[in-house]
Amino acid sequence: LDIAVANRWSFDLVILLGYGNGTFARLTIDLNGTTPWFVAAVDLNNDHQLDMIIADGYVEIGILLGYGNGTFADLITYSSTFDPKSVAIGDFNHDNRLDFVVANSRSDSLAIFMGCANQAFQRKTTLTTGMGSQPQSLVVGDFNLDKNMDIAVVNSGTNTISIFLGYGNLLFAQQINVSTGSQSSSYALAAGDFNNDNIPDIVIAIQDSNYVGIFLGYGNGSFIYQNLYSTGFGSHPYSLTVSDFNNDNLLDIAVANRGTNNIAVFIGFGNGSFTKETVFSIGYGSLPFVLIASDFNDDKKMDLVVANEGTDSVNIFLQSC
Repeated sequence: LDIAVANRWSFDLVILLGYGNGTFARLTIDLNGTTPWFVAAVDLNNDHQLDMIIADGYVEIGILLGYGNGTFADLITYSSTFDPKSVAIGDFNHDNRLDFVVANSRSDSLAIFMGCANQAFQRKTTLTTGMGSQPQSLVVGDFNLDKNMDIAVVNSGTNTISIFLGYGNLLFAQQINVSTGSQSSSYALAAGDFNNDNIPDIVIAIQDSNYVGIFLGYGNGSFIYQNLYSTGFGSHPYSLTVSDFNNDNLLDIAVANRGTNNIAVFIGFGNGSFTKETVFSIGYGSLPFVLIASDFNDDKKMDLVVANEGTDSVNIFLQSC
């Protein structure tokens, strides 16, 4: 597995090409002035090669179509209004082509782009998250079990999660708002089935009060606030990821804490509850920004990679037991 890192102020992406043993070779892609804030890898054009989608944090989304050898075609850009912060991928209209949704923080909106037959994308729908909502992180899933893709987005400005239930035709129902608590200032969320009822649940990082919050889904697009788990005093959790870190077929949670420069891992019991956190230090002044889980050394155990804004570095944590 490889790793893509967005370097906002050097206007480039760094691709770490994995050897399969936890070590990597470095490749840099110049973005010619584009300032990447967010990057994700996915096969956007069904050619079985990974492509990259970039949000620049200003007004544009960029697409890099991959050749499968670590190189990419020229950057293609699309306008997405103000402050695109994150992107989530899904097929919103059942045409077997991937579409994507963008969270535009300063315009309090989501933009839906439809995948077209010519490898291009067309902006189709704009969803409003509410005045001053400042949408941040997105996930796509079937939250009401109707086989249509829905959207969940966490709003740091209004302390809510907005749920948009999809009709399967690039149109969505009026948002359902779920409170995340007063002054929670959440910037990250993820989805997974935390209580093994085959219904998607949601976890958020609650930055200002130093918790992660679990929301269990009812299967109709609504959620109940299940529990809070402390990430530590002054931790300010900023990014999180969901995976099975102990190979028990139950989902766990890992959180990157900017305030304490560490990672907290919560092991799931499979009933919507979790252990107390286990903490791994990243290093003084690291200011972790993005956390991802994957198996980087082919040992069938999930590892962690964290991008650090404070030290302009990436830390890779390989499981040793």
